[in-house]
Amino acid sequence: AVSQLSLLKSEYLLNEGKSSESIEEAMRSVRLGAKILNSHDSFIGYLTAIGMKHSGAIQVASVVNSNKNISDSDLKLLANELRALHGTDQWYVNSLKKNYLNSLNFFDRLGEPSATIGDIDEYSSDKYLQFLLKFPYFYHKNETKKLYADFTRQQINYLKYYNFSEFIPSEFQKFSGCGLTMVPIYENIVGKCFFQAGQASLFSAVVKGRTAETLLREAELIVSLRMYKNTHGSLPIVLKELLQYIKELPLDPFSGKDFQYNHEKGIIYSIGEDGIDNGGNLTKDIITEIKSK
Repeated sequence: AVSQLSLLKSEYLLNEGKSSESIEEAMRSVRLGAKILNSHDSFIGYLTAIGMKHSGAIQVASVVNSNKNISDSDLKLLANELRALHGTDQWYVNSLKKNYLNSLNFFDRLGEPSATIGDIDEYSSDKYLQFLLKFPYFYHKNETKKLYADFTRQQINYLKYYNFSEFIPSEFQKFSGCGLTMVPIYENIVGKCFFQAGQASLFSAVVKGRTAETLLREAELIVSLRMYKNTHGSLPIVLKELLQYIKELPLDPFSGKDFQYNHEKGIIYSIGEDGIDNGGNLTKDIITEIKSK
């Protein structure tokens, strides 16, 4: 809620012609997201924080793009702060480990003879699963914990890949019978169905995290491009010309290499999840427009 209010206020200030104040409000969202990430918060906290970074970075780029009157000294300070707020995949690892520990506690509760429907209501509205929990054959605590442990290790291993298309998680396990029409024909169906439900959100979180980081770094480049344009009256041909304003170019989190840049189209973009340069495709690449062209 705090982040949303900051972004609404930022937009209002921009419309009032107060660009510096507008940027400051947008940066509140980015800073708060980074603070939560640095606190090693829960998995839900991780998702909330990267959302703050994502939306805040977009707003910063939008304000800088739309205003020619921001001083170079303010732009320099902004570029330096955006650089200081760069994140790493370690934030995801921290939240993933905490989520794993929380899951162990949850599965321990389910394994207790006194476990009630209320113990799983927040995770599932499927009354059939709740009924099956009453029978030990359909829920094996240790087997379920092992599924989560193996998956957590797999996800951490996944982070070494820049090109996500190189690593298709065949270990993504889907179990027949999870749903309203399921028939309990095998052991531990409750544990397996809870595990199946949790896999997709965990798997996609690293992509969301890198996307937010990408937008933050593209905002840094937008700020540097504005400084260049203020001095030279046009955009640079290549991004390396920005090194007179920043110490080093930020790298694309999805490739570990420089961002793609097309000064004629006026775009900066990341190759995105598929690891392929699609020429600035709106649906496949992660693009920030350069409206100062």
